[in-house]
Amino acid sequence: MKIKVMLISVLLLASAYAIGISISPVDHTMRNVLKGERSFIEYYIGNQNPYNITVSVEVRGEIADFCYANQSQLVIAPKDIGKVKIIINPSNETASGLYKGEVSVAIKEIGKEKNKSAGSGASIKLAATSRLNIEITGEEIKRMDFAAGIRLSQTEFPLPALLEFTTKNTGNVRIKPYIILEVYSIDPFTLGPGRLVKTYSFEADMIMPQEGKRISKKIDISDLQAKNYSCILRIYPDIMSYRTGEKAAMELSLSLIIYPRGTFSIIGKLSNLEIIASDVGNPMKISADFENLGKQILDAKLVAEIYFNDVLKAVVESKALESRPEEKIKLIAYYTPDKAGLFKIKAYALYGIKQSNVVEKEVYVGGRENIIFYTGIVLALAVVFIFLYKLLVKKRETSKKSRKPKKH
Repeated sequence: MKIKVMLISVLLLASAYAIGISISPVDHTMRNVLKGERSFIEYYIGNQNPYNITVSVEVRGEIADFCYANQSQLVIAPKDIGKVKIIINPSNETASGLYKGEVSVAIKEIGKEKNKSAGSGASIKLAATSRLNIEITGEEIKRMDFAAGIRLSQTEFPLPALLEFTTKNTGNVRIKPYIILEVYSIDPFTLGPGRLVKTYSFEADMIMPQEGKRISKKIDISDLQAKNYSCILRIYPDIMSYRTGEKAAMELSLSLIIYPRGTFSIIGKLSNLEIIASDVGNPMKISADFENLGKQILDAKLVAEIYFNDVLKAVVESKALESRPEEKIKLIAYYTPDKAGLFKIKAYALYGIKQSNVVEKEVYVGGRENIIFYTGIVLALAVVFIFLYKLLVKKRETSKKSRKPKKH
């Protein structure tokens, strides 16, 4: 009877789901957080299970006096990622120094897979914890970091060009980037900047400390000519930094190419970006449709920029394929991730001298620890089954021998 009860218990355990969650980043220290200034850090919570989970978020330790989550609990759909912000808002009276703590995420409720039960009642519940240390200071710091890919697009007269870049506020005060773009004619002898033709300047939107933002600005070129120009781009944390003569956070030389009217009869469009996620060390499939909207046969290839935490990790390309007018083709590239977490994919097609529209998508990459975790459960159950089976067989043999009549 005891053996039957044990077998039933193991079967119940085998029929249940193993619940797991992940959190990223797992260990983070924020330096030079300014007193009286509000900032934040984003956490990504992964649910790789085939059912909804409800998780609670809690800040613990010394940082709990001035940190809190923007939502105390959230529901994460199957195979999806939840995002939560930890708001950091130390008062002016907070003492300078390093404060230690952690962000804890725990499963509160388990949903059900669509049209299926959630198992026979047993489950393995997990919680995830991330260490978060915060250094408080009274010194103001203005600082910006830039991701790769600052670009000034080619254009056709008189259509505007597009200036794009991604920046992150790595200081401890709010900034409002001030951008200056100087346009020069090209010196025919040195092929470098010649006469200053025009200067553009503008302010971008406000960026909070530790916040990253993609900045785009249309540049009106209607009063320029259809030819090539040399440009110098300068980016300051704010207009006051420029006026007080501080060094630019970024200074870069760019080219502005303006084609004559009617040049862009070659037109292509990228759509239906699909990403088949993988675990660390396994290839991720990136595919998209390219449609030839022009009247010429084109060779097109997919280019995918891979970002992790707003930092460009890699650029991968597909093979170039022929695309006939009004034809749609599938372009495929591959990338093998080397770490777990949330990746952002920015994809576009190159055809001739032109670039298509940019399509973006986020994807969560799981770590190998989940595979090891589930494999361990299966192996453990297998060992228990084998042990119980042998025990049951042995007991039956003993029972048969005891019932066998003795010879007189």
